[in-house]
Amino acid sequence: MSHFDQWTLGVDVVRKLREHIDGKNIVITGATLGSIGGAVFLALAEAHPAQLFLLGRSDAKTSAAIAAFQRIQQQRTSTSFSSPSGNIDATTAEVAAAASSTNTSTTALHAIPCDLSDLSSVRLAAAAIRAQALGGKIHVLFNNAGVHLVYPYRTTAQGFECHFGLNHYAHFLLTAELWPLLCAATTADNDAVIVTTSSSGCQMSPMLWDEIERLPQWGGGESYQPWLGYALSKLANALFTVGLARRIATAAEGSDRLASVRAFAVQPGQPKTHLWDSVTEEGPTSVMEAFRLGKDGPLAGYDSMSLFSFI
Repeated sequence: MSHFDQWTLGVDVVRKLREHIDGKNIVITGATLGSIGGAVFLALAEAHPAQLFLLGRSDAKTSAAIAAFQRIQQQRTSTSFSSPSGNIDATTAEVAAAASSTNTSTTALHAIPCDLSDLSSVRLAAAAIRAQALGGKIHVLFNNAGVHLVYPYRTTAQGFECHFGLNHYAHFLLTAELWPLLCAATTADNDAVIVTTSSSGCQMSPMLWDEIERLPQWGGGESYQPWLGYALSKLANALFTVGLARRIATAAEGSDRLASVRAFAVQPGQPKTHLWDSVTEEGPTSVMEAFRLGKDGPLAGYDSMSLFSFI
């Protein structure tokens, strides 16, 4: 039986479970260097998925992640790497390069432009995926991208408060747009999986249903509270997942296909990623520093690879 502990790296998990990834079509939002999505991309790419769709607002950042993976592939080594228990000094590049030594097939990488702050862009991205997905199937959807403690007040293209609009509404829409492809990917032996990144920050506020109706206004920004906006969006991620799972279970009665679509929300801890770059001195800086986990790495400035296994 595989043994995973607090020192387990994401690529270690992928190696043990690679048969569940090999040949699959996977969609990841926010797969940029120095992020959870980027670490997930680098790990999953080593397990030979058929397709990886990387959705990002910045073509340059998405292309940089792909270029980093290609550089790692060129640095293959015949020496296998395994992290001894207790060692957290391995860099993302070292771990991924070692894993790449067993890579014998090709994964098609697709950089899909997608501005999650604009729902029309989400629809265009989904259309691009539908046009390119092999067999009209998506096996894994990772709703990961997000914004965090944005200040000052901003709205999305449709006028929603930025946290709620980007973190929740955009991924709700993307899931709906790709739903037929997720259902098509299921078989008696294979589940389609929807994973949405939530946060322990969802505990900072109950769901203020009446307040949500006023989120686009927030008193014109005068009464805007970044912590509340973020907390509500992450709580919405969790409730969306619970609601989706319940609806799947209800609709799946007598349908093996629907029963094989599974929905999860994850709390990834507080890895030291570029999501923290938006945090300003307006917030409790000492608390922010205490929350940050992870280790600087030369590949992306942050080494999120070890945190991926926490998900």
